[in-house]
Amino acid sequence: QISDLRGAVYPGQRLLGDPQEDAQLQAAVRTLLGPEALSGSHGTIIDAYGGGGLLSASLVPVHVPVTLVEENPYAVADARRNLADNSATIVKSAVENWTPARAGVIVADPARPGLGQGGVAALAATGADTFVLISCDAAAGARDIRMLMAEGYELEQVGVIDMFPHTNHLEMVSLLRLYGDRGGRKSGRTLDSVRESVANDVPPAA
Repeated sequence: QISDLRGAVYPGQRLLGDPQEDAQLQAAVRTLLGPEALSGSHGTIIDAYGGGGLLSASLVPVHVPVTLVEENPYAVADARRNLADNSATIVKSAVENWTPARAGVIVADPARPGLGQGGVAALAATGADTFVLISCDAAAGARDIRMLMAEGYELEQVGVIDMFPHTNHLEMVSLLRLYGDRGGRKSGRTLDSVRESVANDVPPAA
C-alpha cells in the first residue's frame, strides 16, 4: 500500500523504495504536472516504463485516458489489474519499439540506463507538450535531457529525492515542456545547473 492506494505487485517485482519514499516520488510528480495536466485537458497521458501501473493509479483520475507502456510481462499483468477501473490502455512493448500515438503528457520512469536515443525518439514522436522524466542515475538523466532538448523540449524544473537514505543513489525528477517553433518562453535552466543541484542534493527553485 502506498498512501491510500492498494495495488498488486507480482512476486519478484519490487517498488522503487519503501512505500513512504514511493509516496514522496508520486507527490513530486503530481506537483510538477499540476491538476490541469492530470485532468486530461492536454490529451492522453503516457506512462512510459509504467511497471505495474501504481504511478498511474495514484495520479491519474479514472476517467482520464492513460496509455501505459511496459515490456515486463509480469508488470503488465499487474498493470491490467491495478488499472482495471481506469480508462487505461496497457501496451506490452519496449518503449523504443512502441508505435507512438498523439499524447499531451508523458511521465517516464526508465531503468538506470535512462531513455536512450530510442526511448527519446519514440516519446518525442507523441508531440506531448509536458514531459516529466524520473531518472535514477543523474548522468543518464542529463544525457536524456540533452537529447530531449534537441527534440524541442526545454527544461523548466528539476529536483532530487533521497529514495535510498544512507546511499549515494538519488532520484532526479525533471519537468520539460515542448516549445520548438511554437514561440513559447524559454527556460533559464541549463544542464550545468542540473548537475550542480544534484551534486548538492538540494532541489532548486523553479
